[in-house]
Amino acid sequence: MNPPSHSPVAQRVAAFLADHDAMGVRLAVAVSGGLDSMCLVHLLLELGIQPALVHINHGLRGEESEADEAFLRAFAQAHDLFLHTERLEVTAYAAQHQLSTQAAARALRYAVFDRIVADPAAVGYLLTAHHADDQAETVLLGLLRGKGWPILSGIPAQRGRYLRPLLTTHRAELKAYQQAHGIAYREDSSNATDDYLRNELRHHVVPALRAINPNLIEHLAERLQSYQEQLAWLEAHAWPGPAPVQALPGGRWAIAVPDTAPATLQRLSFALVRLLPAPFYQSLVRVRHLLSLWPLGKGARLSFEGYTAWREADHICLVPTAPALADGPVPVALGAQIAFAAGTLRVDTVESTEARSAAAEHLDADRIVPLSPEAPLLLRPWAEGDRYQPLGLAGTQAVSDILTDKKVPSHLRRSFWVLVDAEGIVLLQGHSPAERVRLSPATRRVWAVHWAPGAELPG
Repeated sequence: MNPPSHSPVAQRVAAFLADHDAMGVRLAVAVSGGLDSMCLVHLLLELGIQPALVHINHGLRGEESEADEAFLRAFAQAHDLFLHTERLEVTAYAAQHQLSTQAAARALRYAVFDRIVADPAAVGYLLTAHHADDQAETVLLGLLRGKGWPILSGIPAQRGRYLRPLLTTHRAELKAYQQAHGIAYREDSSNATDDYLRNELRHHVVPALRAINPNLIEHLAERLQSYQEQLAWLEAHAWPGPAPVQALPGGRWAIAVPDTAPATLQRLSFALVRLLPAPFYQSLVRVRHLLSLWPLGKGARLSFEGYTAWREADHICLVPTAPALADGPVPVALGAQIAFAAGTLRVDTVESTEARSAAAEHLDADRIVPLSPEAPLLLRPWAEGDRYQPLGLAGTQAVSDILTDKKVPSHLRRSFWVLVDAEGIVLLQGHSPAERVRLSPATRRVWAVHWAPGAELPG
């Protein structure tokens, strides 16, 4: 008996996964509950793949957002799929960082995604449901907003451990697949409005262009694939050896400049334009202005939008000009998303068995001495004299010594924060929890500490 044949779209997805060595590894899918992501999940199920689901509740549409999450919980249960959900404080984050709602939602969403894919043993790849129409809209948006030349590369099919297997599939194909298989999905009411520029393009501009050229999406896809291949070659040859930048805590960057030979600076500029955050990302003019610090000598400074740069002996420092929070402590309530100078933090109550496999630091809740019922923990910058006993060590260590051992430059050490209870430090940012709150076979209640660094790279 012949095995059942798969739909053409499923065959395309299977070929994509095989080409990216993603068959046979643990896959997760970012799901909103909308048509695109639900079709992607069903395509994987058709291929016999049981993905984990990751849903971000941005909380921007009130009861509609809650209904989306409830829909996905029921779907995951019906199909015996693991579902990871997180709630984000998008509005507060946008106001705090002077971002648009959409930009803030993306930054927080990808901070969660980055944390999930940080453990290859838990998740091999995270799949998103971007498709060919999204690709075309993204390029048109970039051109309208005056973004740099790399916008012609569009949405990459792979970025690290993110995969987008539907980039050669059109929205109309997904709609046909949904109707043929009776796939239930949630309609986001904001998609019907013209409140966002992308929606205006989708509803008015793209249809007008397709009236002139019915094959617009196909032609753009072909051109973009060629551009992506050329840019990949350029990136591979622009800078030999290790990346010339290092991301540091607190959204800071260190840029190595080996010499001032024109050819070196040109190659370095092409590398940095893809590696640094905004306003340098995709801007050769700003990157070259930044590199003009080097011949000015140690101590020279320049100011940019959101950053201050200065020349050190062997590198250029790039530091955010305004931290997300003041230097004072921040009470930490369970489940609250906290944005601070070095990123975001949230402490959740989880099941013990779930906690041991999650990508987070875990504390025995019964060993914590709460500061108050409403906010049991406190987040603050570390201070001179701070000590604690890291996990697995016999005695206490000074936080300053720990940072020295981690080779954190002296001018960056003040960007590290600690989480404390009534008895002292339970966790140093980027380091292990305190021995006194470690999990054990007797652990009954677990708190998971999710920390995501700031200054996420675009793309």
